[in-house]
Parts: sequence; structure tokens; C-alpha cells
Amino acid sequence: MSDRIRIVMMTGSYPPDACGVGGYTARLTQELRSLGAHVDVYSRGPWSLKNASRIACEIRELRPDITHIQYPTVGFNRSLGPQMTALKLAPVVTTIHEVSQVHWLRRVSLYPFSIASQALLFSQQFDRDYATRFAPWISNKTHIVPLGSSIPQLATKTRRDPHDIVCFGLIRPQKGIEEFIAAARETKRRGLPFTFSIVGMRDPRFSEYFVELQKSTEGLPVQWEIGLDDTATALRLSQSAFAYMPYPDGATERRTSMIALLAQGITVVTTASAMTPNVFKSELTIATSPEDAVEKISGLADNPRALEATVAKGLHLAMKFEWPAIARRHLEIYERILRR
Repeated sequence: MSDRIRIVMMTGSYPPDACGVGGYTARLTQELRSLGAHVDVYSRGPWSLKNASRIACEIRELRPDITHIQYPTVGFNRSLGPQMTALKLAPVVTTIHEVSQVHWLRRVSLYPFSIASQALLFSQQFDRDYATRFAPWISNKTHIVPLGSSIPQLATKTRRDPHDIVCFGLIRPQKGIEEFIAAARETKRRGLPFTFSIVGMRDPRFSEYFVELQKSTEGLPVQWEIGLDDTATALRLSQSAFAYMPYPDGATERRTSMIALLAQGITVVTTASAMTPNVFKSELTIATSPEDAVEKISGLADNPRALEATVAKGLHLAMKFEWPAIARRHLEIYERILRR
């Protein structure tokens, strides 16, 4: 059926927009097309409530078998237009990228999707369980589908700098970038030979935050590499041996920036929380503070055999998030809905 299925991917952001979900949607679209599906992307907006009928009409004109909504995105902002649009379409699949760590008003705003959608997709068991506690009627239509990174995995290996530590992702609050900078400050205090690189995209909603972050790195061994395209980003990341990703809510399956780093063969030092799955806690290097991260990176840098073992575990973990399997899982869900 995949060679006949028509999908409209509805998203508030799409490249070149600075949005992780938008980048993920672009790669998912590419992979679905490679399996024979016909995929149109609808990202025009504006997404206000008053425009919901127009948007639904324009999507229906594309004659989709399935409308798949990616929510939330930067482009949707706080509008309820996507929810109203979902109620006007059928059949609908919605991927909920955030639920447990958002404001209670955002959680309430997800209820229309629970009614309109024939399938609700989550990237991690924790979020699925959290959502079903508040909306138990969705239990029989929820699915766990891993996320993949939009950053390509390079076929050729590059020479890695054993003293280069990267932080990668969208530059915005609640990403742990302050702790990354604190680790750079600690290495300077200790006179260690590490350099720190912040690689990613600016979030236009947080321009003042970006400027303040840059000011805080003056005099530290920190460089900023902002605005690289996906291929250039992959090349840059492949030159580093370590990444420090101190997520405030811990490493979870929805962290596509971390998945990209693992796929590039980088040793990821990160944080853990109640949401962190056990496999992440056992396969990744967990640090409790910037000082602890510097200590663990220093130890691995001085122990090539241990470093090689951590790289191997990371690459094995990254295999769980490979795109062909993710795309096939989506098609299975679409086809199951259409058979009904």
C-alpha cells in the first residue's frame, strides 16, 4: 500500500526554519518518499483559530489518505489553530513531541488531538504513560515511534580532536548550555587543554538570551559555530571526540541532538533524571555536575581503551534510531488505520 498512500505532513516549521521538529519532519518526509509514499508538506499558516477552516480546506484539496500533524513546533507558537484544524480533518495522526515537561495549559491544549486523531505517536514510554494518565481513552491508539536526527551520518571518517568538546542543538533556554559553559570555566581553572564548541542554530525568539550567553564566554576556551547546514554540521561534529549535553530533564529518547552525536561516533557525557531510560543510564556517560563532566572526560581522554568502548556502546545505541526502521513503522501505522 505504501506506493499508493498519500500523506500530508502538517507542521508549523520546516527548513530553513530554526526548529528541531521541523528538521525532523523534513527527514521523515524524505524517508517516507524513499519507500514509495506520496508526501506533501503543509507549513503555510498562519495558524490562528480563524484560519483553521481555510487550512483544513487547502489540505483536503491535496486529497490525502492521512494527515499527519507534528506538534508542537516553533511556527505554531501558542495558537490553537492546529487543534481546530485537526478536528476538521480525517483521518488524522498526531505526533506529540512534548507532553510531560510543558506548562499545564499546553497539556490541556492537547486534548483536541486526543479526540481528532486516529493514532497518537510518542517518542518515549514516559510521555505515553504520562498522557494516558490524563486521557485514559487514548490508550488503544497510542504508539511509541523513535525519533531520528536530521543530521546525516558521514560515510567517511575524519580525524578527531581528543581535546575538543561540543554542545549541539538549538540555542535556547532549558538546554543546559549554561552548564556547558561552566565546564569550560572549570577546565580553564584547572589548566586543562580542552576547547569547547557550541554548534547549532539561533532561536529567533531568544535573541537577548543568545547575546548574554555569548558575553558569558568571553575569556573562556569557547567558540561559537552557528548556522551551519546539516552536512557542514555533520562534518564539524565528526571532528570532535566528546560532547557534553547536560539536559535539565535528563537524556531521553526525544533528544535528537544527542542521537545525532552518538551516530557520529562521539562520546556523549550527559545527565539523567526519572525520565531517562535504563538503557541510556547504562550505555551513556552520566555526569552529575559540570565539574564531574570535566573529570570523566579527562579520564576517558587519558584511557584510549575505555574511550573506544564508550564509542562502541554509543554507536550501538544509535542503531535504535535509524531512519529506515522509523519510516517503516510510520507506514505500518498509516496502513493499519486505512484498513479499518
